[in-house]
Formats: sequence, structure tokens, C-alpha cells
Amino acid sequence: MDLEYNLNAISEKYYSPWMSILRILTGLIIWIKGYMFMIDTSVPSNILMNYFGTTSTAIALVIAGIHLFTGFFLIGGFMTRVSCVILFPFVVGALFYMSTHFIEVRVFDIFLTALTLGLIAFNFVMGSGKFSVYYYMILSRKSRESHKVSGADVEVPLTHSLDKQGNIM
Repeated sequence: MDLEYNLNAISEKYYSPWMSILRILTGLIIWIKGYMFMIDTSVPSNILMNYFGTTSTAIALVIAGIHLFTGFFLIGGFMTRVSCVILFPFVVGALFYMSTHFIEVRVFDIFLTALTLGLIAFNFVMGSGKFSVYYYMILSRKSRESHKVSGADVEVPLTHSLDKQGNIM
């Protein structure tokens, strides 16, 4: 809890709108990589064969799915820190793999992986920011709590209008 409090204090003090662009860029890089893994499962399968001696397409699809979901969460700014913690071992493993197979890998791929690792660490520290799903949900919850409205009392059709904070009018 103390770590989360300290990270939130850092995020509130230093966060600016351009950092959301970095979060979205990181999410796009991860999502595109997951999409590329989903299209061609032979790449992660070959890596698994070289290091673990197994060629499981199911594990390769799980790796691609994790990239797709965490990339999507980073793009939207939902569960940003959890997504970064999940992605960190995958990206460190990719960087380790690329550094041991330097002759077979392009320099741009190593640079992009190292940049992505830095962006993941940056997003872990800075969090979702103000332009995110998480921030919208927090504002809606605080607004409902300040008006003393519980979740069960908010059962209204979707046709009702919303105010600027996304609360039901």
C-alpha cells in the first residue's frame, strides 16, 4: 500500500498530458507485437523450442493474447501498472533473447525492445494519468460518493443523459 501511495504521489506531481501519448504509444507497440505473434505463431514457437525444448502453439497463442490484452489496457489507460508488471518479464526475456542472437536480429528490433522496456518502466511509475479509463472511473465513483448514491441506486436506462463528469443527470 505504501508503494502505491508513493507512486500515486509521484504521478500526481509530475504527470502531464504528453505522458498519456507515451502510454498510448507503448500500448500500440505491445498490441501490434501481439497481433504479429497471433498471425505468425512460428516466431514464439521457435523461441520456446530453442530455450525450453517445447513447440506448443497454445503457449505461443497465450503469449500473443497477453500482448494483445495488456496493449489494449495500456492504450485505454485501464490497469496500467498491472499491465506493466505482467509485460515486464516478457520484454526482458525478449531483450535477453535478442542479445544472445545478435547476428540473427536487426539492430532496430533490439532498439525498439529496449525502448519498449523503458516505456513500460516509465508507465509503471507514472500510472494511467488523467486521460484514461481509470481516471474516469475514479471521478465517477468520487462523484457518486459525494452525492451519497450507492451503486444499486443507479439502475437507470442508458437513454438518460450524462453530465460533463459522466454522471447520470
